[in-house]
Amino acid sequence: MRFTGTIEPFADVAVSVYVKRLNAIPVHDWTKMADASWQGWGDWFTPLSSLLVANHYPGCFVSGLGMFVLEPGQVHPAHKDIQPSYWLTRIHVPIITNPKATIIMDDGVHHLKVGKAYRFNTLAMHEVRNDGATHRAHFIFDVRT
Repeated sequence: MRFTGTIEPFADVAVSVYVKRLNAIPVHDWTKMADASWQGWGDWFTPLSSLLVANHYPGCFVSGLGMFVLEPGQVHPAHKDIQPSYWLTRIHVPIITNPKATIIMDDGVHHLKVGKAYRFNTLAMHEVRNDGATHRAHFIFDVRT
């Protein structure tokens, strides 16, 4: 069933191994991970995405693996995404963040914490901001039927 809320945590996720690996990559290369084929990193995250989908969305599929990086001071203005009819939700798994990295939606300001997986309704109006002094990196993927 399509997620029609805004953002909510739905699973605990052990991410220390991912944090360590990400910290071993120069920060100026983090944006290259939007392409899951870059240095094969997408293969590294596939077991995590597959496990989350199998446990929480049985019979569904992972689509569009990527790392979404926000530099300090970066803002993605308020918008809604366009999704196909088979889209159910976007999953965010924070890997590195700071308290001033937020998503603003109609129901308030959300800070996504490391160690949790969140379902996120990209069809709802949202603005993504990093008002902190450090980068924010979230592993993301979509769930589809």
